[in-house]
Amino acid sequence: MNVRMDISRALQHPTRDPAFVQKLAVTSLVGMVPILNFALYGYALEHSRNVIDGRDTPLPSWDNLGAKFERGLMLGLAQLVYLAPVLLMYGCFFIFAIGSMGLANAASTRQQSRDIGALFGVGTVAVMCLVALMALAISLLSPGVYR
Repeated sequence: MNVRMDISRALQHPTRDPAFVQKLAVTSLVGMVPILNFALYGYALEHSRNVIDGRDTPLPSWDNLGAKFERGLMLGLAQLVYLAPVLLMYGCFFIFAIGSMGLANAASTRQQSRDIGALFGVGTVAVMCLVALMALAISLLSPGVYR
């Protein structure tokens, strides 16, 4: 399946909706309210489905906020499940960082302190490379949630 994206159409299609300004204003207001902003995920999901089905205009309306919130919350939870391995790696990194700082403080010589600092630096680079690879893999998998 060969899918091509027309970038100019993708950037211009929201403004083709006659009620674009009103929908943008409501979207902005919903985005400013904590917890309620999960409805933005639902709105984006509905818009993505419309675009996939070939109906990119008009933009979805905000008539059923509860349903958008529910779908957005489910989408947010699904993305959290996808991100669980990355969050676990960050947790391990922080435990490693705290342990390294404790060892560096407990070191009896300056050389031991430097060695522990070097170990911490190498460990940080290794963990961040692993997290970047995991995040890349997750970013390739997450569009499947939108369908």
